[in-house]
Amino acid sequence: MSIDFKKNAAFLWLIVPVGMIVIAQFLGKIGATQEHGIVNFFTAGAMALMLIRSVVWYALLQRFELKTAFPFLSLAYIFVLIIGYYCFQESLSVRQCLGILLIITGIYLHATVEARTDD
Repeated sequence: MSIDFKKNAAFLWLIVPVGMIVIAQFLGKIGATQEHGIVNFFTAGAMALMLIRSVVWYALLQRFELKTAFPFLSLAYIFVLIIGYYCFQESLSVRQCLGILLIITGIYLHATVEARTDD
């Protein structure tokens, strides 16, 4: 079994919209907690980033099947929980940690099945 580095590099692009979602949520949380109301620089930046993310996502859907690309978006949930915990001192329960493990396991299982069926 050989490794197709070009194909694997293409999968790294699926992380871009995940990162954009996480950054937008971070900015949105900061903006939502400002004293000047919820329409401010941070929330505007979050909305603009989500708009750009949508364009990136649709471009990626031209290259990947939806069933292949969509599971990667669940990584955003993991990163948002971690940022909430470390940056905003939000609680992180045992159930949420178990959910993180289940998401990672699901993505791994999905990716390995996809890799086997592509050979």
